[in-house]
Amino acid sequence: MAVHPKWASREPIPLGGQAGYNWQTGNSVWGVEADIQWTRERGGANYLCAITIPATLGGCTPGLTFNPPGAVGATLTFEQSLEWFGTARLRGGWLASPRTLLYATGGLAYGGIKTSASLTGVTGGGLPVTVAGSNTETRVGWTIGGGIEGMLSQNWTAKLEYLYMDLGGFSGGSFTTTTVPPIGARVDTKFTDHILRAGINYKFGGPLVARY
Repeated sequence: MAVHPKWASREPIPLGGQAGYNWQTGNSVWGVEADIQWTRERGGANYLCAITIPATLGGCTPGLTFNPPGAVGATLTFEQSLEWFGTARLRGGWLASPRTLLYATGGLAYGGIKTSASLTGVTGGGLPVTVAGSNTETRVGWTIGGGIEGMLSQNWTAKLEYLYMDLGGFSGGSFTTTTVPPIGARVDTKFTDHILRAGINYKFGGPLVARY
């Protein structure tokens, strides 16, 4: 039986850095950017997994408190966290005023996702049996978004940016109890994220650097 969880809680910490290069043509500004962030985004859920005898039907359901008649079950505890993520993007913008840039951006996204889960069942003798495991996987996907950036001084700018990030679908692992009959669960995840962040950048001087 497969489990398709949704994240239940998020606790981001906006800690990271960015580097890029921009050039200006008239009121248009074009650039490339790369960044990396450390985060504590995480979520999880508890599932009751039921299987019929014979094993023709079954599933893992969040919030279920009892199994249907003629079924045995197990409890799945699942947690997933985004350890870090980064992007490498192109961006293009328009100067709404001499000191304010409106821009769109998009490109590559990547991140490290840790999955932890435990599956607990009960043997015929009434003894609980638990199997547990965890793994960390680096995922690669895409991101798109936009923002506004304004000059604070000749070399300092501040920006507010929104990004939508999609790291795709993947398997978080499989678990099987030693009960009779055995009960197995496979955790399948699709990771997407909405990111709103603020930042301050230092703009190096020189004739090839954007003048906004």
